[in-house]
Amino acid sequence: MKKIQNINEHWKLFGTAMACDYKDAFIDMKRGKVEVYDVCLPCDVHMPLIQAGVIKDPVESTYSQDSLWIEDKAWWFYRDFALSYEDLSNFMNIKLSLDKLDMDGQVYVNGKFIGQHRSAHYPFEKDIKYRLVPGNNRIAVRLTTGFETIEDERVDVIRDKVIPCGNRGDHRRAFSRKPQYCSGWDWMERIMTCGMNGDAYVIMEKEVSITHLIVSTNKLMTEKPAMAHLKVKVELDNHELVATRISNLRLSINFDKEVMATVDQELILRGGYNCYETEITIDEAQLWWPNGYGDQPLYTITAEIDSDTYTTKFGIRTIELNQNPIDDENRMFSFKVNGIDIFAKGSNWVPSDAIYARVSHDKYKVLIEECALQNNNMLRIWGGGIYEPDIFYDLCDAYGILIWHDFMYACSVYPEYEKWFMEESKNEAEYQTNRLVNHPSMALWCGNNEMHWIYGEEAAFKLSEEEMKTTLHNIYNYMLPEIVEKNVPKGLYWNSSPYGGEVASSENMGDNHIWPSWRHEHPVFEDYATYDQRETKFMSEYGYLGPCKLETIKQYCDTDKVIHYKEGDYKYHSHYFDKDYTKGMVAKGIAMQYGLDKELSMEAYLLLGGLAQGKLLEYSLEAFRSKCHCSGALLWMYNDAWGEEGWTTIDYYLNRKISYHYVRRAFSPVKLIMKVVGDELRLIGINETSEAVSFDCEIGFVTYDGQKNVEVKRYSLGKHTRHVIDVMPYVKRTKEGLYYGMPLNCPIVDPVILTDYYVKELPVLDSQLSYEVEGNKIKVSSTSFAHGVHFNLPVHIRLSDEYFDLLPGECREIFFEGVDAERLDTLSIHCYGQ
Repeated sequence: MKKIQNINEHWKLFGTAMACDYKDAFIDMKRGKVEVYDVCLPCDVHMPLIQAGVIKDPVESTYSQDSLWIEDKAWWFYRDFALSYEDLSNFMNIKLSLDKLDMDGQVYVNGKFIGQHRSAHYPFEKDIKYRLVPGNNRIAVRLTTGFETIEDERVDVIRDKVIPCGNRGDHRRAFSRKPQYCSGWDWMERIMTCGMNGDAYVIMEKEVSITHLIVSTNKLMTEKPAMAHLKVKVELDNHELVATRISNLRLSINFDKEVMATVDQELILRGGYNCYETEITIDEAQLWWPNGYGDQPLYTITAEIDSDTYTTKFGIRTIELNQNPIDDENRMFSFKVNGIDIFAKGSNWVPSDAIYARVSHDKYKVLIEECALQNNNMLRIWGGGIYEPDIFYDLCDAYGILIWHDFMYACSVYPEYEKWFMEESKNEAEYQTNRLVNHPSMALWCGNNEMHWIYGEEAAFKLSEEEMKTTLHNIYNYMLPEIVEKNVPKGLYWNSSPYGGEVASSENMGDNHIWPSWRHEHPVFEDYATYDQRETKFMSEYGYLGPCKLETIKQYCDTDKVIHYKEGDYKYHSHYFDKDYTKGMVAKGIAMQYGLDKELSMEAYLLLGGLAQGKLLEYSLEAFRSKCHCSGALLWMYNDAWGEEGWTTIDYYLNRKISYHYVRRAFSPVKLIMKVVGDELRLIGINETSEAVSFDCEIGFVTYDGQKNVEVKRYSLGKHTRHVIDVMPYVKRTKEGLYYGMPLNCPIVDPVILTDYYVKELPVLDSQLSYEVEGNKIKVSSTSFAHGVHFNLPVHIRLSDEYFDLLPGECREIFFEGVDAERLDTLSIHCYGQ
């Protein structure tokens, strides 16, 4: 049998001057001239230095400035391991596999150089049998950030085409296959990663190895019971150099511990590469659906041959990109899963730590659970980050989170004219498309982030045709789509994001980004209703800044002292373009929504800034969902790489920001939305589930103190539907009260309020709130309209809803977890204006 030895444990690490070679480095180590740290993989060099007290955590305070010296060193990892004479004799190949070497790596076995690796985006793999001896062996890896090898002359060729982020960022990133965000982005300071940031293995192979096992849904009959025709492809390597080999291959598919299908096949294997393909039919197939549309059942397939076994999970589902015509000028851009057009609800994903090697499985689990609870069904992995570890994709499979996956290129031209770069790009794409092919969550591969848009249209960066052909052509328009076509059965590829139409980010087809709101020029500062005017078919990136809660801020500022939003560490951890408070997005949002442009207390700033972010995101998401020609809205962004006043709805420490629940409500799978069109008030009903929903609804107008002019109507929402279900006359009456709808005895549908106002337009309200606790729920009510109802509870207590608006006389039940009812000693209830 194949033998795979994990060697993540028992590594040692030390740093030397850049010029130090292998011999001198280990002489210095033996003589005690360098500090040696015991480490386990994955390991970024920052991690043991933090643990040893050499540096403070660079994601806190201004400590990132104090660890920049790490970039000026060479870092040596080494580990000894034993190998028996039997292993050397019995195995034909012994490979070393090192994932996520970040970044310029030189690998040694028993003091001999065996290879260089210049990419954090695919593993270093090499047969090392010829370098090994019975008994003790040593692996050593020299790593640097790689930027020291990039000459100014090379950078100068494209320097003015690498998108700057003020004093954050580094033009050399374009020549480096490492995560692009590490040198600094508009939402994070420079924290340059360097390390063995993935897993390490010694892989011992006998006569035959299974290299890939690919399962795809070739055809699906969705009528119940569903029937699926699967295509299975097995790629094998016969390690015999000159001989054929007769072997028996066995395939078995299992679901919920029951064998669903088996295949036994005799194969005559040529030396080297071999491929076997077959089709398997699954009766009564259990279909995989995105979150909110159905369940996420996973099957297991195992391939066995001679000395090797390969097992992987997969889901039965089809996915297409629906670009059918809407009219003569417009086309759809919709993901169709199992024959159903879905509305993609989600956010953009960035690495969950500036030091991405230390993101634990537990942190991934919380983030994806919270993503699903927020009613998301898609994440877009942004092209300036990383290809995530297996646990991330496994969790997306389990929770029904589709993945729009950028290849790792963002906001820059790249040197396609350098041969080594094209080779690295090809190796990276081949590896990642093969690695992720069986995940049902994988929806689409995208060539890059914003490059066709920036360099095709932006006047400041527009490329000539000749420049495009040497820096923006071969990878995204040819290499990557060819690799996706070859490696991903029925795989979807899109050249860039945004992309589509005569110019990238056209609203008549393809996907859009709405920027530059960070330049303080976006009309959203004048009128939320600008989102009602958008005709986008798929909004894949836009956002709005908002602050974290005070507990989080104290953590990332590393202080218990009084903090002010205009000063010190708080300013250092503010979005780059929001550091000037007078021009900042948060301040302008507070002024626009609440009419307050005066000095605020820290508590008021955080509350109002969070409410302003939540209100805008909710309004815009409802605007997109209310239009049947729009098929997706992805916020920028879901998660944080460090603590910051920034774009996210969940912070670096996994605490929900105020905006979290606004987005959760906007993304409810069964939902009512009110929109004004001319002198009509339209009620849009949405039901993404597989079951029809019917309910009575109290609908009409209510004054702020509770006087109603309403009627009760019966509404029915068919499964997988989104359309106008009622039309009423409309006259703006913000000074008097609100238009609303209150579903009766239907807890899966939230009340709907027409938000055709800013809070500053409302009269001063004396909202009398009351509550009572029963078991694990809080019952809350108000005598008059109350905006932004929230509870004074620690951030670790999870609430089913918060920062919501209460109608006069409404009683709402809020469920909580993370604490016993008798320990809610800090519970109090508040709303805006109190």
